[in-house]
Amino acid sequence: TVIADGRRILDKVSLNIAAGEFLGVLGGSGHGKTTLLNALCGINPSTSGEVRLGGVPLADRARLREIGIGYVPQDDIVHRELTVNEAITFSAKLRLRLPGHQIDALVSRVTTRLGLAPHAHQRVADLSGGQRKRVSIAIELLAKPSILFLDEPSSGLDPANEEALMTLLQSLTLTKLTVVCTTHVLQKAYLFDRILVVQSGKLIFAGNSDEARRHFLLQSSGEDHGSLQHSPLERIYGLLANSSRSASDWEISFRGSPFAARAVPPLPGAQPMHASRESSDKLKVNQFTTFLLLAARQWKIIRSDFLNIAFLLVQPLLIGFLIGWVADKAALRMFLCIVATMWFGCSNGAQQIVGELPIFRRERVSGQGLNSYVLSKLGFLSTVTLAQAVLLLFVTLVFTAIFHPEEVDAQNIRKEFADRLAPMELLTGESNAGSDFSAVDANQPGANAPSTSQPEQVEKPPWHPNPVVIGSLMKLAEFFQISQNVLDSGPRILTTSDGTPRLDSQGRQMVVPGRSVLNVLLVALGLRVFAVALAALTGVSIGLTISSMVTNTTQAVLWVPLVLIPQILFGGVVVTVPDMSKSVRTFSHIMPSFAAQRIMDTAALYGLTTPFLTNRTKTPLFLTSRGEKETIEWKEGNDSFSHSYDKLSP
Repeated sequence: TVIADGRRILDKVSLNIAAGEFLGVLGGSGHGKTTLLNALCGINPSTSGEVRLGGVPLADRARLREIGIGYVPQDDIVHRELTVNEAITFSAKLRLRLPGHQIDALVSRVTTRLGLAPHAHQRVADLSGGQRKRVSIAIELLAKPSILFLDEPSSGLDPANEEALMTLLQSLTLTKLTVVCTTHVLQKAYLFDRILVVQSGKLIFAGNSDEARRHFLLQSSGEDHGSLQHSPLERIYGLLANSSRSASDWEISFRGSPFAARAVPPLPGAQPMHASRESSDKLKVNQFTTFLLLAARQWKIIRSDFLNIAFLLVQPLLIGFLIGWVADKAALRMFLCIVATMWFGCSNGAQQIVGELPIFRRERVSGQGLNSYVLSKLGFLSTVTLAQAVLLLFVTLVFTAIFHPEEVDAQNIRKEFADRLAPMELLTGESNAGSDFSAVDANQPGANAPSTSQPEQVEKPPWHPNPVVIGSLMKLAEFFQISQNVLDSGPRILTTSDGTPRLDSQGRQMVVPGRSVLNVLLVALGLRVFAVALAALTGVSIGLTISSMVTNTTQAVLWVPLVLIPQILFGGVVVTVPDMSKSVRTFSHIMPSFAAQRIMDTAALYGLTTPFLTNRTKTPLFLTSRGEKETIEWKEGNDSFSHSYDKLSP
């Protein structure tokens, strides 16, 4: 029994199916034949009752793999972008852990058996309806199932292709493969070993085609019995449609007929349908291999059409150009890169699951894991989106350098970079040969007496920086617009409040070593890439979440802007943090775009000297909403000093 939305779609149906039987489930549209098929194969389990295959409960998925279930839905749910050989080969690798040469031999054997060998290198989209149906059947035959379920396999086929397909299915039962299919076309019903007639969710007949004619002949009134017995089976539909009897009446009549005793024939003891079938543990593909195969199949699908690759490349190229051209503020440029990356990810993922849901359901019946499927989508799409994001970032920086070059003092910048790369000894004046300061033991007599001798002055060696290194460094810093970061991050001489260099106990100038140029460049670049990588992963995750919630691809597309617009509003750039109310500022902290922008801001500020954080960068995101100040106090000898800064927001 199957109940949905308070309505009995299937009502107390009982039957047995023998191994190697060709069984047809007949009935008009909407009467429950597909529901019966889905309940038998486990796609939509029954509300009450139990289904056993080979004596194994349908709920016991692990043991069912040893029996093997194949399912071919009504629609041709094969990736149409792949060739016949690619589609079947990927399915074989996902289901069977066999060496490559055995996979190739199996695919060749199955395609030849189903008459697909001449079309092996054609795209599935270019095949006829009957040929696509054969591809679907070939995929299910790869794992040598014991029972094959098909939903309306002849739907949409012309009479010649329909007869060829039904004859093919009948021939498959000669290998002890059980075939169960639904259909509403009765011209070829004589090919079935047994047919089931379903009316309004009730089983009103079970038997062969001749028995069906005799049964409905006996139940009819006012008909020409002789003509009915020799008429096509399609007239049964007319009889049921024009009859005033309900489905319950037809069910009662069938139960009282001589055919009812054969409706549920006794079966031998519960045994696996194929005793010779290999253990599923030996054939089962592990999750990591499944992950790689699904990702490889996705890549094949994308590159099957050049326009797919072109569109993925044009997006970051065009948007990067527009951002670099229009946005003249560094914070705005990086924020637009984050939003664009999230848009890439959402768009890439929003249609993936809902668009492949029929294919996933079919493969799920065959034992494919949910985790492997979702992780393969997440991993592959995140990689593609990250590649787009890095290209977008690079293109944005290129056109920023063209339209909004960094403002620097051209006359002094080269000298400042040369000083930045100077050895520490030149900055401190330290030398093994002498020093501007002499160290004296204070405990010796005359230590405090003025010294009349002057320390020997040693001329410092000249510093000749490599012009190629200086030029390359300047170009890199200018390209990433971090020239001031590089200069500020170098060694600095500590001074007192009046600018006098501070000396250590040995009379040497005290110097803060700073950070290396390579460190500043790598961190500035690395943080930007890290920010867009997180935006890519978040965007794809949101897109896949949308795809799993909607029922069609149109809904998925409509959901994307509803998710992305809040990322723009609460990112802290369009509406800056100081302009936000307390509740808005609190809510913005849960937004992925807000978090990613904080990383971008850190990259922009890394290496800058602390007093210039607010005054030089003019980055309002770091200021408190009320313009608060904070004061740093320190002592130098007996003197106290303090300095006030704009307080930074947490």
